[in-house]
Amino acid sequence: MRKHMKVAITFLLAMSFMVTGCNRTTSVTTDTATETTSQVKENTQKNANTEKEKGAVLIYTSNANADGFLVEVDMTSKVTARSVFQSLKKHGMLPNEVKLNQFTTKEKDGKRILTLDLSKEFLNYVRRMGTSEEYLTMQGIVNTYLIAFDGTHMQITVDGKEIETGHNIYDDPMGFTVSLPENMEKMMPVFDSLMRCMTEQKMSYDPTNHDFIWSSIFYLAGGYGELDSSSSIQDGELVMSKKAVTVFAKALFEEIDSLPDIPQKEKDMVRYDKDTKKYYFQLGDIGLSETKVIQCEAGEKEGSYVVYAELLDPIQHTKIKLYKFIVKPLDNANMLQTDSSKGKDKNTLFHYSISSVEEVKML
Repeated sequence: MRKHMKVAITFLLAMSFMVTGCNRTTSVTTDTATETTSQVKENTQKNANTEKEKGAVLIYTSNANADGFLVEVDMTSKVTARSVFQSLKKHGMLPNEVKLNQFTTKEKDGKRILTLDLSKEFLNYVRRMGTSEEYLTMQGIVNTYLIAFDGTHMQITVDGKEIETGHNIYDDPMGFTVSLPENMEKMMPVFDSLMRCMTEQKMSYDPTNHDFIWSSIFYLAGGYGELDSSSSIQDGELVMSKKAVTVFAKALFEEIDSLPDIPQKEKDMVRYDKDTKKYYFQLGDIGLSETKVIQCEAGEKEGSYVVYAELLDPIQHTKIKLYKFIVKPLDNANMLQTDSSKGKDKNTLFHYSISSVEEVKML
C-alpha cells in the first residue's frame, strides 16, 4: 500500500542564481452574490481577486476510492464566484438545491481570506455524509476557490453562521491541502527549478534541447546545490562532481542517460574541467518566488503521477504560471544518489524523474 501524506506544501525561495521578477498589483474588493428564486445578483466590478476573463478553473473532486482528490479542468467565459460555484455543481461537489448567498475576500496579516456563504441546504447535505466524504467535500470546495482566487485561507458558512456537523466544527478558515505520495516532497526543488527556468527563459520542456537541459540544470544546481553535501563554493563558483550533476539532470529529465556537452550559449553559466572532473556554476541573485504543489494524482501509465504546481508571487498572492508534470517513480536500483550519499550517510536525493512538463493556461 502506498503511503501518502496530507500537506500544504510550498517553497518560499530567497536564494538562487537567476532573477525572478513579478510586478503585479491587486486591490481588496468584495464579490457579493445574493440569490433570490433562481437568480444570483453578483457584484460586476472587475477585480483580479473576484472576477477574471475567460480561463481554466481547477475543480477538486473526490477520486474513485474516496480517499483523495482528482482535478477536473473547466473552461469558463468568465471566472467568478458564481461560475466556480456552477462548475462545482457540474462535477458533483454540490447538489443543485444549494444556493450561493455571498462570496467575499479580505486581506488580513498578509493573508488573503475568502468567505463563501451558502444556503441551509448545504448544511443538510454535509450532515448526511460520513467523515471521509464530508472532509473531501469541504476541502475540495476550499481548494477549488483558493486556487481560482489566489486565496490563502477560506471559510465556508451557512446563512452567515459557522458550520457544525456531527464530525466537525468549521469555526476557522481552512487552508489548502493536497496529498502527496511518499518522497514526492523531495521533488519540490525539481518542480521549482523547471518552472522558473521555463518561465524566465521562455522555453518549453524539451529533453532533446541541450540549451534547455543545461539551463534547467543551472537553475537546480544554483538553487539546491547544497543537497549534495560534497558541493562547495570556490572563487565565486559552485563546484559539483560529475556524478552529482548527472543525478540532478536525471531528476529533471527521465530520458537523459548521460550529460550532453555544454552548448556555447550556456558556457557563461557553467563550465566543465576535465582535469578535476568537476562542473563549475556561476553565482548570482534571485528575488522572491513561491512554488506550490496543488495536486498529485495517479497517471495513465502504471506507477506514474500527474502533478500540478504553481509559481506564485508571494507578495501579491497571485499566480505567475501553472504547470502540469508527468512524474515517473524510480525503482530501488535507480534511486538518484550522489557520491556524498553513500555508506552510513546514504540518503536518496530523488525517488522520481520528470517525464514531461506543459503549461496550463489559467487565463
